[in-house]
Amino acid sequence: MFGDSRSPFNRFLSFDELFTIKFIRIIFIAGLILSTLSAFLLGLAVVISAIQFIGTGDMSKMVTGVITLVVGMLANLLGYITSVIFWRMYCEFIVVAFKINENLQNLRDSRSGL
Repeated sequence: MFGDSRSPFNRFLSFDELFTIKFIRIIFIAGLILSTLSAFLLGLAVVISAIQFIGTGDMSKMVTGVITLVVGMLANLLGYITSVIFWRMYCEFIVVAFKINENLQNLRDSRSGL
């Protein structure tokens, strides 16, 4: 339809070649950076919250601050690990979808040559 399908511009317009698979590593790394940054900021918020309780001098509030710190950091760590695992799974699903498409195109091309 667009002439020579070997030209990069024509391949881009015809969608015969999918280039999203080439960028999945960049997308994955960007997601990891965002996840790490959000976990760091959440951890910082937990520490600040705990320090506000601990700094009051009241024993019950100090205990509450220590509990807030421990539980908050454990929850933050668990959330970070979970988000990284699910982000990896999501990116793998994208790769699988593109690999299926690539294999179907190869099958179509091999059958058309018969």
